[in-house]
Amino acid sequence: MLGNAPMALGVIPSCAQTSMEQFREALESFRNQGHELLLHGFQHQADVRLSRSWGGRIALHLTHGEAEFAGLDELSSRSVLEDALRAWEMLAVGPADGFVPPTWHAPEYLAEQVLAMGWPCFESRWGIWTRKNVRCQHIFSAPVSLAGLPEPLPRLALGLAAQVFSLWGVPRLVLHPGELTGPHGQRIVALLEKWQAHGQQTTYRALEKKLNLSHD
Repeated sequence: MLGNAPMALGVIPSCAQTSMEQFREALESFRNQGHELLLHGFQHQADVRLSRSWGGRIALHLTHGEAEFAGLDELSSRSVLEDALRAWEMLAVGPADGFVPPTWHAPEYLAEQVLAMGWPCFESRWGIWTRKNVRCQHIFSAPVSLAGLPEPLPRLALGLAAQVFSLWGVPRLVLHPGELTGPHGQRIVALLEKWQAHGQQTTYRALEKKLNLSHD
């Protein structure tokens, strides 16, 4: 968190019973601090027993098996979603503020499935989706993620984001554990400060409201 800025935390709900209470307390603490909780798949690691398209298999290879929804047919995709929902409900921390598939690799119908099951918004690689009545609404959102980037690409990605990504749409900075304290931590903070200075800070709840109002 930078100052009092809220974060959207991607939560992997699959949790051992022995850790359930501690996990629940941590999530409740984050929510009480004003942060949003996004459901981040079921286990994040893909179930390799499920049948997938060739594109999905390639995505699994590229992500070391973490593209949980990549290449699934509609039935399997819904089944994993239902597993994720059951796991989330067992945490008993209230409804999630949205859904983001692990690594963003996902079939085109996943957004429709997620919104139909009641999550207020769906994050894809290049946008945020929400539902108004029976229609899916979309806003462009460019992501900045350092995950898996070899040097010197993280430095270049942050530099590009500082110059370009805040000019249109809603920029997203996707952080993973350890990145703020890593070698690029100061650049990440500087990027956040620049975006905040230009009024780019927002929340998924605010985006959902904005999208729905704009299509009334």
